[in-house]
Amino acid sequence: MRACPFRDLVDDHRELVCAVHRGLLEGMLRGLKPPLALAEFEPLAERGVCRLVARGRKSSAGAQDPGTRGRYKRR
Repeated sequence: MRACPFRDLVDDHRELVCAVHRGLLEGMLRGLKPPLALAEFEPLAERGVCRLVARGRKSSAGAQDPGTRGRYKRR
């Protein structure tokens, strides 16, 4: 992810900013149909770039929900 919307605040409040950003991402992924889960989140992995890995959520039977197989990466 590029162009962090909270970039101006990161230098002084990194933990708070990254926690808010992660929470927003988790909420967005849960709201998708079918829902995804945030498997990995690497804030500011490179200069101004955050990385995330989202995966299909497991059903109660332990199998992935249909249509969510695989690994989704955005760099």
